[in-house]
Amino acid sequence: MLWMGFAFAAETLVARAFGGKNPTLVRKSVAMTGIWSFIICVLTAASFAFAGPWIIDLMVKDITVQEAARGYLWWMVACASLRWGQHGCWMVSLSEQHVAEICVT
Repeated sequence: MLWMGFAFAAETLVARAFGGKNPTLVRKSVAMTGIWSFIICVLTAASFAFAGPWIIDLMVKDITVQEAARGYLWWMVACASLRWGQHGCWMVSLSEQHVAEICVT
């Protein structure tokens, strides 16, 4: 749910800058949402890495399910880390010339 909030915020901020034909504000909006996205990804990955077993025990009382879920815990850490990679790749692909061309046309 939190990811959708970042998507809506980024969409709104970038659309406002794009509509105003302001390439500087487009870059600033993308960078700002990227930084916050990175912070949330690090916190999410760290919470799964350090508190994952406790979260599983809190959610599930069956020992067999707990053991099975712990086997997939590092996938949760990896997925949280890779989530920012998607956003980071999009930010890198947005070169200065590309942003200026988009805002001018």
